[in-house]
Amino acid sequence: MAQLPSKLRFAFTPSGGYKAGALYPIVPNDNVGNFDVVRNSIGTRVNKDGLIEVMDANVPRLDYSDGGCPKLLTELSSINKLPYSEDFSQSIYQKRDLTISGGYLSPKGDNTAYLCTGNDSDCAVNTNFTTVKNYAYTLSVYLKSNNGENIDTSISLGSGSFPNSEGDGGKYKNITISGEWKRYYISSTATSASVTVIGVLGGFGGMNSGDEILIWGASLEVLGHPSSYIPTNGSAFTRQADQVTNAGDSSTFNSQSGVLLWDAKKIGSGGSITINDSSVSNRVLLGINTNGTITVIFSVNNVYQYIQTVSQFDSALQNKISLSWKVNKFQLYINGLLCGEDTSGIVYNSGVLNQLSLNNAGNGYLQAKTKSIQHYDYLSDLEMEELTGYDSYSAMTSQFNFNVL
Repeated sequence: MAQLPSKLRFAFTPSGGYKAGALYPIVPNDNVGNFDVVRNSIGTRVNKDGLIEVMDANVPRLDYSDGGCPKLLTELSSINKLPYSEDFSQSIYQKRDLTISGGYLSPKGDNTAYLCTGNDSDCAVNTNFTTVKNYAYTLSVYLKSNNGENIDTSISLGSGSFPNSEGDGGKYKNITISGEWKRYYISSTATSASVTVIGVLGGFGGMNSGDEILIWGASLEVLGHPSSYIPTNGSAFTRQADQVTNAGDSSTFNSQSGVLLWDAKKIGSGGSITINDSSVSNRVLLGINTNGTITVIFSVNNVYQYIQTVSQFDSALQNKISLSWKVNKFQLYINGLLCGEDTSGIVYNSGVLNQLSLNNAGNGYLQAKTKSIQHYDYLSDLEMEELTGYDSYSAMTSQFNFNVL
């Protein structure tokens, strides 16, 4: 952002500040640029200390789970079907050949974790659940070895209702629990409607006598992937969707020639951000898709002037996606590379684009972690390369969370 201050019209990073119901961009620094934020329930994030924290309704979630600077976490609505996510002393959990005791330090920083100690071979913590045919389910739970030694066991979605195989897509997953808290999960689609035994710990592989495993934060979601942790205390709970919309006005955006950049990665099915008019018939869209591809769209009165989908980048990784537009020239840059261009097409009249939203402009909700959003007046090819590229090798490895050997 710093290298092009004269052309910068809008800039958001999570460091801009927030309050309940609002996110503040860095530019412009007036109320016109603020995002409206709605989430009609609590939600959780990982805070800067690495602990899971409950955020009040409508408070944006600036998440540190990727390390380094925070990212804006936005998700679909999801329900945790397990009525007690933290209290494993409850009778809904059947404890097989193990002793369980509470009062241990949890990933939330309080003493709500439980210690499971194996008394025999094939110990387990199970619960019952009735599945619906063709629905996707995800079981997740936080586990840690109490004595620091690695422990081999498993978690499971139960027999009968799910395919008889290991790993995501099957009914069980073999795991190795270490001396650090980690969230383990398994996702699969039910092939029948029936009562199934969910193996929250030691599902098919079991625990052994003398194993000491700390357990906390169990979730069973009707999703094909785990979302952020959803706490429950006596009944199932629904975390509502994050809606982040309506930043800026017609004076904020350059409708005739400009650039929109989004630095983000998808979670789950992904989604898009848009600058558009009130009717959404005119829109600039940057999308990160379920299948890992990236799509950009520039439409005028619902007619595509430019549309491009690329597959050489994985949208589940952090990417800098940028679309530039002016009459008869549209360009897609990703991570410093020109990935698409069209030299024909019309643009909008001045003042048409009047709002920036992170939820498909009302056509769905975004599942992503957003590092920054920027909007500029039109930039040259060299400026586009600089804007979406990396200043150093270390910056690139940090962006993609690469391990440098």
